[in-house]
Formats: sequence, structure tokens, C-alpha cells
Amino acid sequence: MSHEKRMIFHSTCWPPPQLTLSSVYASVVEAFLTLLLHLTKGNVCVLSSSTEGWVRESCALYLPRVLPLLDEVQVVHVPKRHLARGLKQKEASAVRIVSQWYSQLPRSEGSSQVLFIGNQPGDISPSGIIRSLLPRTSVKTCLLKTSPSVQDIQRQL
Repeated sequence: MSHEKRMIFHSTCWPPPQLTLSSVYASVVEAFLTLLLHLTKGNVCVLSSSTEGWVRESCALYLPRVLPLLDEVQVVHVPKRHLARGLKQKEASAVRIVSQWYSQLPRSEGSSQVLFIGNQPGDISPSGIIRSLLPRTSVKTCLLKTSPSVQDIQRQL
């Protein structure tokens, strides 16, 4: 009888919901980064206003299977000495990074595309500056929910 109870417990409670959610979320992140890297021929940049190393440390802690993809992505942190300037420094860093990228593009390739993704308006605010500075550049934004469910993420992507 106790064996049956254990089996019922396992069948109704395993895997724990948080592990299922994490696995699904990791799959969405993994698929999204893989697609971005493929479509951009490896030209993906993450601009973070966190301290140096935070993006990698967080990925290692919460999404370890995504680490190999993160190694193919350029991660730029706003210099620690500028964190007090906040949003304005992040905007300036985004403009600098996109301008450097744009200056290295062959002029014969036609138009280029930049996509800003974030969960705060400040994450996508550099898009207006980029639109005005760079000709032949299509600038798109995606404002994610602050606390999205997996379904929200799948819908937005």
C-alpha cells in the first residue's frame, strides 16, 4: 500500500512545476538565441546595465544549457563607473555599439536591421536615436512583460 502511495505521489507531483517551467523557458531562450545567431550570422549583442559578468553568471545559474550559445554572443556591460548615470549611459553605449557595427558593414549589402528587446522602456529607448542616425537601417523594438509567463514569452517571440 505504501508503494502505491509513493507511485501516486510521483505521478501527480513529478516533475515539480518549477522544473517544468524552467525547462520550457530554457527551450524558448535556446531556440530564440539559436535563431538570432543563425539569422544574423553570429552578429548578436547583449547590452546590459548590470555589473561585469552578471549576464554570464546568471545564465550559468539559471539556464546552464544556454551557456554555449551565450559564448557566441557579444555581451557588453555599461562600465561600472557609469552606472550612476543609468539610462542615459545605457543609451549612449547602445548607440556606440550599433554605430561601430554599422560602420563595419559593406555598403553593397543594402539595408540592415537592429532589434532592441527589453522588459523596460529604457531598454528600447535607444531605437529612436538609431533610427535618426543610421540610414538604410530598419529598427524594431520588442517590449517584453516585466514578469512574463512562458506563454507570454512564446507569444511575444
